[in-house]
Formats: sequence, structure tokens, C-alpha cells
Amino acid sequence: MDNSVLNENQKRNYWVTACVLLTCFFVSCAEEVTKDKIKVVSSKSKSLYTNSEEEKKTDSINYQDRLGRKQGEWKIYSKDQLVKREFYENNKLEGKSIEYFANGEVLETAYKNGDREGYAMLYSPNSSAAKFVTFWKDNKKMWATFPNLIENNFLPDKGFINTANKEVEIIVPYVSGETLLIGTIDKNGIPIGKHRVYYETQELKAIIDYDSDSLRIFSRTGVLEETRWLNKDSE
Repeated sequence: MDNSVLNENQKRNYWVTACVLLTCFFVSCAEEVTKDKIKVVSSKSKSLYTNSEEEKKTDSINYQDRLGRKQGEWKIYSKDQLVKREFYENNKLEGKSIEYFANGEVLETAYKNGDREGYAMLYSPNSSAAKFVTFWKDNKKMWATFPNLIENNFLPDKGFINTANKEVEIIVPYVSGETLLIGTIDKNGIPIGKHRVYYETQELKAIIDYDSDSLRIFSRTGVLEETRWLNKDSE
């Protein structure tokens, strides 16, 4: 066989072999990059950065967008124990911020556009009524009280705290969000008029009439079971 033909065939074989090797090399590199990328996006231990709108749609925890703004759910740990869950929109708290304490108690605080808005409740696990609740409007505390005392005794033994400096209507919630009490307090936190207490299933439980100093207690079926007088002189 002519040597020139042999050389041409050899050259052609060398080029084919080189192309195959280069292709394998780039495919391998691409796979490694993809693995690393998936590993970073699924990480929950550090903030995540992205340069694409597609990656913004992931359900990653502790996520920051390409502008460094916190987005979505953030979890904070101490010694492998979850101590806080927060939710962000464009670096501002939005929705519930939940803190978990060593004694088992939980503090939930509602936020809107970075400001406290709505209820902040401190409660024990498996309790239906909070130990303490405050109500916020425009990042200002309006009033506070002790829901578990109302649930158990109907009357707010420790009273109400009014920081709005004006007469306000209050709606005290159960931990579930259902209504526990509706009433009015004056600017000094003194309850006035009629206050209505509800079972968690929302049947009327009691009517406290501060004008007549009376307390009427009802069954879940609406039957009047007992009448008490807040002031013995009213009997």
C-alpha cells in the first residue's frame, strides 16, 4: 500500500480519536458542574445566590436573590436546634415570625412589609389559649392581655393593657386564630360595656356585662347555665 495513503488514514484516525476524547472530557466536566450546582441550590446551611429567574422559583431555605435580598422562608439554628422561622419578601419580614424557646414555649409575631402588624402570641405547646397576646398596628402596640386566664375564668384576672391611649374594641384570639373574646376597653384598659366570650368552636360561652356587673355562662347548645355578679352589691 502507498505510504502516503497510509499516512492519511493514520491522520484521520488520530483526529477521530482526539474528537472522541475531547467530547468525553467536556461531557464529564458538564456533569460535574451540574452536580455542584444542584448541591448548592439544595443547601440549607448557607445563603443562596442566583443569576437566573428560573432559580428564583426554587423552594430553597435561607435564600437571597441576586441583589442580596432575603426571600421566602429562613430558618435559624442553635446547636442543631431550630430557634426561629421567618418569612421574607424583598428583604422585609412578611407573615409569621416564629421563635422556639428552650422551655418549649413559642412566640408568634405577625409582620407586614417589615412592620409588626396583627397579633404577637406567647403560648405553650398543645395549649388552646396563649399566655400573653399583644396587638400591633403600623408597628405600634395597641393593647395586650392574658387569653388563658380569660378562657379559664371568663374574667381577665390581670386585666387589659391599653397603649393606644384611646377607647378601642379588642378581639382576643385563641392560638388557632378563632375568636376567644370580643369587647371594648377604655383608654386606661378598663373593660366597658358587654364582653362576649366564645368556645373555640365559636359557640357563645359567656356574656360579661360591666354595666350591670353580671356574668352569664352558657352551654355549647346555648342554654343559660349560671349567672354570677361581679359586684356583690349588684345582687
